[in-house]
Amino acid sequence: MSFQRIDAWPRQMLRGGYRLGAGVAALASLSVPGRRSGIRVFYGGARAGDIGGPLVKVKRLRERFPECHLGFTVVYTLSNAPYLPGFALRAIKARGIPIVTNQNGVFYPAWYGGNWRAMNAEMAAAYHLANYVFWQSAFCRRAADYFLGARQGQGEVLYNAIDTAHFKPANRQPSRPFTFLLTGKIDTHLFYRIEASLKGLAAARAKGLDARLMLAGWIADDALRRASETARTLGVNAAVRYAGSYTQEQAPGLYQQADAYI
Repeated sequence: MSFQRIDAWPRQMLRGGYRLGAGVAALASLSVPGRRSGIRVFYGGARAGDIGGPLVKVKRLRERFPECHLGFTVVYTLSNAPYLPGFALRAIKARGIPIVTNQNGVFYPAWYGGNWRAMNAEMAAAYHLANYVFWQSAFCRRAADYFLGARQGQGEVLYNAIDTAHFKPANRQPSRPFTFLLTGKIDTHLFYRIEASLKGLAAARAKGLDARLMLAGWIADDALRRASETARTLGVNAAVRYAGSYTQEQAPGLYQQADAYI
């Protein structure tokens, strides 16, 4: 069974057009004369926002390193937003502009119903052309080498950091049931994350724990429907709360409402 939705082809065409546009724009920037100096970062077409890992990363990075589309001196690409095509990356590297890649997950057939080989091929371009790679974990490094091919070049494992002055526990109310939290951008093909959490909640409650589960973030309509059906089947519907989407500014308060993160 394929997890791709009916609108997969239009989305792929739009994505392909966006990647081509990002590549052409990067080449146009290279042709603009002028001195390039200092740290002037171009994020390779990746956008900023509140929902989804790549969007949040770029938003936070832009706070420290504002994006520069013309005269950039560093290109920072994200594996889960591989918008610069190979021809643009090769031209950038030929000009001596360093490429830094943040390597997170890869596509594999156990969860992606589309052409996972083609998606990994897109991702592999930046992975192998990059001057330096930041892997988000040792597992990410092994997965990338397995699905994208062993890399020759510098890099290091750099775990996602937490600002503990921003994200900090609140005083817990003793009367509150033990609450688990699951967050993220959950599309249809990622429903297994919700399903596993609901089954875990049911098992914990069956063992006598007065537990609750809070789901927060963007959830696809089909995944939300299946979540409600699964919760009713498991008999935990009343113990599940759907908090909806949230911004990064709202995130600390949301996390403080839970006791454990899934």
